[in-house]
Amino acid sequence: SISPPAMTSYYIAVVKDIVARHQKNGKNGAPKIFVLCLNMNNPTCEYFEKVAGLFQHEVQFEFRVGANLIDDLHIFLCAREVAVSAGTFKYALLMSQHLQKVYEFSWAQMSKEQCASESQQTTKYWIADEGEADHFKKTNRWWANTAYQRHTMDAYYKMTSCEE
Repeated sequence: SISPPAMTSYYIAVVKDIVARHQKNGKNGAPKIFVLCLNMNNPTCEYFEKVAGLFQHEVQFEFRVGANLIDDLHIFLCAREVAVSAGTFKYALLMSQHLQKVYEFSWAQMSKEQCASESQQTTKYWIADEGEADHFKKTNRWWANTAYQRHTMDAYYKMTSCEE
């Protein structure tokens, strides 16, 4: 089985947090966020392709699909903040000298103690409602890229994180 992609609600929560921190720090302009996708088989890539123009005042999205791997790796390794999915590409971050913050999706809800044991550099996000989280896990644990799985990836879930 293939690892499921991270859900759209997770990425939206990360984008909202980045924008809020950008505004709180008094930075001018919209933060630049790269969306790197191997192909359009990931429902989240489809979502960001559709909405990239809607948020142009809050976020400057640069959307890359099927781009040169070396160029994507360069962008990835030079980033200060990265939201990772379940794939192996995230392990390249071990070579980064610029990274300040990593965002990750957690399949399980985390306690304050678990959050406290995480690296200061890492922020985990999970589905806030336990029933929705259980349904999401049952539906997507074994990824087959079905229409229903793609639907659940794009469905809205209230997310929470270790920073809340």
